[in-house]
Amino acid sequence: SSTSTTNPNTFGWIRRSNLFIDRVKTVPMSQEAKNHWTGVARFFRATEFANRVNDFGDFPWYGRVLAEDDPELYKPRDPRTLVMDSVLADFQYAAANVRAKDGDKTVVNRYVVLARMSQVFLFEGTWQKYHAGNSAKATQYLEAAKWAANEVMTKGGYSIAPDYRGLFNSLDLSANPEIILFRRYEPALIMHSLMSYVNQHEAQLAGASKSAIDSYLAKDGLPISLSPLYQGDKTIYQAPAKKSAAMVNRDPRINSTFADSLRITGYVKDYAYSNAGYAVIKFLNEAFLGTPESLSQTNSSDSPELRFGEVLLNYAEAAAELGTLTQADLDASINKLRARANV
Repeated sequence: SSTSTTNPNTFGWIRRSNLFIDRVKTVPMSQEAKNHWTGVARFFRATEFANRVNDFGDFPWYGRVLAEDDPELYKPRDPRTLVMDSVLADFQYAAANVRAKDGDKTVVNRYVVLARMSQVFLFEGTWQKYHAGNSAKATQYLEAAKWAANEVMTKGGYSIAPDYRGLFNSLDLSANPEIILFRRYEPALIMHSLMSYVNQHEAQLAGASKSAIDSYLAKDGLPISLSPLYQGDKTIYQAPAKKSAAMVNRDPRINSTFADSLRITGYVKDYAYSNAGYAVIKFLNEAFLGTPESLSQTNSSDSPELRFGEVLLNYAEAAAELGTLTQADLDASINKLRARANV
């Protein structure tokens, strides 16, 4: 997600990063510490520029602190590839210099850098391949994504958590083996309202589109259009008596994400209805129904920012786009996820 949560055209975080990079040089500490903190700042700068390129395409690159009267403030946009090459250099520096471990999983470390790098350059590599038609840049960026993901996979010590839904509704993600980076929430200190939006009883529920539901595979691993296990979606079942036929014999992740019965306004008595029929339950922790933990803006479940499971997907997709995907690659990535999902 963007480090700028208000105006996407702001340069505030870019300036902060450049100031940090410039001034850390004068701090009386070891060269290793200077390199580490410079890498952290370059990580944030790279993330911010990647977000701005996603928003605008070509974008002015600023790699130094500017004074108020600097003519560079008014320069035209730089080419997208120039900016993303600079972003790649920032990520490469951060990957080489940020500490592998530095505190708990709420702190930027080398594997946070690498996981984010795999996201950024999978996106940019496929953008260059399919939108710009620049095969050289596509290959360069996809190789960077694959390398970054592989570093996490082979050196990070992360593993797939057995409880898929627990990644999204847990009050404490600090010991979860799949979490690379998370945001901690605490009662009365810093809270959110995501659980309230998917509370089964207290409010109108968020919903998913029919096409999203149809995209989940059947339990045998086949699309629903091909699987003999798929039971169709013609019958509307009222909660909580029966499951919707559409939810039976599917990839178990669908049952960890959506309620098992259709909840349509006018047909549901015991539950709040969903604005799309398919109600989301992914972020709800049922143990806290009816308590402040699931109401209003007082939710305190932790937020998974970077997950090992996504890194595995990034690796497999980058390898596939490069045309190098092997069975060994699949066994090291996709098949680890499929084993958890029992598909």
